[in-house]
Amino acid sequence: MAGILKIGEIVFPINKSEFRYIKDNGQGSSGWEFDIQTDQAESLTEDDSLYDCDIRFYSQGDPIPIPLQEDLTGVEVFLEEPFDYWKLPFSERLRAEFYRIFLNRPFEAQRRATNQVYFMLYVFEHTELKHLSLKFIERKIENEDDFYKILITAKIPKGAIVSYEEDFKIDTWIKRLPIGTYVSL
Repeated sequence: MAGILKIGEIVFPINKSEFRYIKDNGQGSSGWEFDIQTDQAESLTEDDSLYDCDIRFYSQGDPIPIPLQEDLTGVEVFLEEPFDYWKLPFSERLRAEFYRIFLNRPFEAQRRATNQVYFMLYVFEHTELKHLSLKFIERKIENEDDFYKILITAKIPKGAIVSYEEDFKIDTWIKRLPIGTYVSL
């Protein structure tokens, strides 16, 4: 059940794809852990900047808004920002500005975000992705193992890998592991 990871038009064959829900991410929070790894792209030569690169797309017990349910078929998630960032409503932004200008102290919002990155891409270094869409298309059970056909699309920010914003795509079957606690994959 091999899949592909694409950066622009370069296709990398996937050699590992697993995900699971984590009850405790090592910091007292729950979340999702994804681990997708590739082999080198066969189309590249030694002159290409991505030659001899193994790519990794992952998350480590992060607060990705995927429901915890038995069958994820049909679930779609869109993440505009690369991290769990909570934006203040307009009225609270005004209040925050008032506190900053007139009271010379920060306004403490009622809700706090974790500010954890949802997904990371590792090529030369860790890179955040934006405008990420994740779709669970189909479910298949083989030998008591649970697999999902997923499609992930995103944008790699300008300057992260190349000097311009680049398209990113994963089209693969991914194995769902049992619920667990954080263990480095």
